[in-house]
Amino acid sequence: MPYAEIVINLPLQPGKAAVPGEPSRLVATFHYSIPPGLTVQPGHLVWVPFGARLVQGVVIALSATSPVAETKDIYSLIDPQPVLAPYQIPLARWLSQHYLCSLGEAVGLLLPPAASQRVITWVAPCPSATPVPPGTPVTPVAPLTPKQQTVLDLLRTLGKVPLDDLKRAAKSASIGSVVEQLVRKGLVSKVTEMPPPRVRPKTVRRTWLSVDTALVEAEIARLRAPWRKRARVLETLQAAGGTMELAALCTQADCTTATVRTLAEHGLVRLAGRPAIATLVADAASVTQSIQEYQQLPRGGQAKVLEALAGYTAPVDLSEVYKATGASFPAIQRLAEKGLVRIEEREVRRDPLAGRVFPVTQPPTFTPAQERAWQAIRQAIEEQGSRGACPPAHLLHGVTGSGKTEIYLRTLAEILSQGKQAIVLVPEIALTPQTIHRFASRFPGNVAVLHSKLSLGEQFDEWRRIRDGQVDVVIGSRSAIFAPLPRLGLLVLDEEHEWTYKQTDQAPRYHARDLALKLAELTGALVVLGSATPDVGSYYRAERGEFTLLELPERVPSPQFAVLSPQSQIGSSDLGLRTKDYGLPP
Repeated sequence: MPYAEIVINLPLQPGKAAVPGEPSRLVATFHYSIPPGLTVQPGHLVWVPFGARLVQGVVIALSATSPVAETKDIYSLIDPQPVLAPYQIPLARWLSQHYLCSLGEAVGLLLPPAASQRVITWVAPCPSATPVPPGTPVTPVAPLTPKQQTVLDLLRTLGKVPLDDLKRAAKSASIGSVVEQLVRKGLVSKVTEMPPPRVRPKTVRRTWLSVDTALVEAEIARLRAPWRKRARVLETLQAAGGTMELAALCTQADCTTATVRTLAEHGLVRLAGRPAIATLVADAASVTQSIQEYQQLPRGGQAKVLEALAGYTAPVDLSEVYKATGASFPAIQRLAEKGLVRIEEREVRRDPLAGRVFPVTQPPTFTPAQERAWQAIRQAIEEQGSRGACPPAHLLHGVTGSGKTEIYLRTLAEILSQGKQAIVLVPEIALTPQTIHRFASRFPGNVAVLHSKLSLGEQFDEWRRIRDGQVDVVIGSRSAIFAPLPRLGLLVLDEEHEWTYKQTDQAPRYHARDLALKLAELTGALVVLGSATPDVGSYYRAERGEFTLLELPERVPSPQFAVLSPQSQIGSSDLGLRTKDYGLPP
């Protein structure tokens, strides 16, 4: 039987080490059997039984044997695809040992946005536990302890509630055992439910006509007929002075009595007497307005929807149909049931760069210093490909304006040409837009963004694109180092000296630069660290030969520009254009 080693997504107390020689305080893995029919891989996010509850876990290894005699089965997969790249599992183990955190905390850093979930346990009093009318015979039960009675009385008051809510209401976090005792006595029921995902792919529903124009027009005419009959009844009554016998009115207006009774229900007509007499009771203006409305397609009706869809040549979002017609989904659904329209659900991406245009740019000519730095990096890339070994990190020490970003871009182009991918880190979210502009202009449509200011939906959609290999360049702040790129080949840390690459506000604490170096070791990726004022530790390692030091001592020449005064341009034919461009008074 195959087994899976799983790290539980829960804070755990230190336990006995399952792996000899590994510090027990860092261990938080458990072995589970893989049931027949369930395909599990390292990196899968799963539900597993843990004590009396179901909890999340991440598979970090598979084996043919288990170090414990009795194991429980994995309950189910949460995501059919692994959420961790293969190299991220050893990264998590290293992170746990290097930063002295539990393996569960380390793996938690690598999980997709809003992945952490807990099952919901509902508790409720059983019917036999509810109060019964006086004098009703009851079966005697064993007496309850004061605590059991208190919990049962509370449940009788609250009804069915989540166990966590019951704990808060009882002002006690330790009543789980009391609830279990009441369950065994048959006085309380307990049900566990899987929570819906906190974030999921966004979908929109679209619709379009599924029949030819003739059938659509025939259906519109059929749906419009009752409304036109009402208009004819009102017109006929108006022409007759406002009063007619019901039978004569129906004959002349070519309608049934039901049509007239509908108008009576709407307060436009009164029926009275034997034989029935129909009389207009609304004022002339109201009658005229009603006639006009009945002669048009009713807003929100099926006919209005068909008329609107006839104007589209491609599927249209339901939201647009709602806005144009005032209809709701049931009206469109009824048309689908008739076979007149089709409805489909389509996934849409929440794009953080939506609406932004990035004109494609071409690489400029290098300065001599840039050329020397680039040749050194290109040689390292070539050696990386021929030897298959991890190249040393390159420390790009360049003054402000020396063209470090262009070196990153040229390096990235070379990496992408080899079918590999890259992560580019910036120290602050505020710097992300300008970095995105530079990279997206050079690699249009191939850039993803990851940082905490995105909505959970945007983060989730970007993460999925990255995990599925749909994008090759990831730009973001510190946490983007955990992007699960399948073919990682380059890691760039711009302004590598910045303290913001350290996570210090919450555990586990880490330094993104250290993680980048470890990722390079695990994947063979190239690391480029750039700064005008390198970190002392990085510079020391470069002096010792651990890093390759590249110098950019001079600024790239600035573009030529001139400052013009409106007064000096008097008489110039382009004065109006210049003053308009610069916002100056003419």
